[in-house]
Amino acid sequence: MQRRQAIGLAAALFLPGRAWAEQDRRPVSLIVPDFPTAPAGIAARLLWAPLAGALGRSVTLDFRPGAGGITGLMAGAHAHADGSVLTLLTPAIAAAPWLASRMDNEPPDFALIGRISFTPEVLLVAAASPWRTLSDLLAALRAAPGRIRTAFDGAWTSAEIAEVMLLDRAGLAARPVPGVRAASALGDGRIAFVMRPLPWALAAIAAGGVRALAVSAPGPVAALPGVPSFRARGIDVAIGSWLALAAPASAWAESLAPARTALHDVMADPAVRAALAAAGLPPAWLAPEPARVAIAAEYHALGRLFTTAGVNVRQSAVAAR
Repeated sequence: MQRRQAIGLAAALFLPGRAWAEQDRRPVSLIVPDFPTAPAGIAARLLWAPLAGALGRSVTLDFRPGAGGITGLMAGAHAHADGSVLTLLTPAIAAAPWLASRMDNEPPDFALIGRISFTPEVLLVAAASPWRTLSDLLAALRAAPGRIRTAFDGAWTSAEIAEVMLLDRAGLAARPVPGVRAASALGDGRIAFVMRPLPWALAAIAAGGVRALAVSAPGPVAALPGVPSFRARGIDVAIGSWLALAAPASAWAESLAPARTALHDVMADPAVRAALAAAGLPPAWLAPEPARVAIAAEYHALGRLFTTAGVNVRQSAVAAR
């Protein structure tokens, strides 16, 4: 009996196609490092059925909110290497390693399956503001350094990161005002400008209370005709909230190929893209390697930004790069 078991084990080891075919039927668990009602949770609920269909395997959603996404991301980084566990990455994987000492994982701890969406941030002023262009606002900030007020709670959301990055790269400063609601604070003058995600900005613009001056997308945004990107105005700020699917970096190569093909096919489906867009999650597919490069670039840029801001818990590591 022992000899037969040994022969069977050897056959599995030397017949990888057969061994993988057996693994390929296992259910897939998708770790979501947030609540079901958060953007990541909404995206996961929209994608799980199409993804299961494309994979030909059942997919279950494993919501793990907590610590700003750290709990779920760390679980995903240390998951099985057999492709049975995938993780929905959020910008926390690029920011949290610099801001939280308990976060032990970084972008290189994941193998990218592909980027799903990208939601830019929009620079807004009140509709009655005298500043009608980005240049107008920058000139005002330059003339009154540290005195013009903006909303900032220190939570380091994607909007706050984009705002601080803008000021840093323009060599300017503003006065942070915590604990305000952006729409009302812009309207009554408690703050003069603010960054907010595209869906929020579009709703506020439609309501007539605000004006958009620039957007943190790599290029023009169809929903904001005539509003330039920061890059188009010579300031390298192209950061926002994004979602990407990944496996642990230790994942077997055989486990990545089916997932990559499946996600590519899902993201090419007009119905899926329309559902994401309707949920305020603009689809923005990036293949694995471009997605890896984009996330790595953001990770290193945030390390430098947080060092400048004095909030980097790993400052010596950044200085050594």
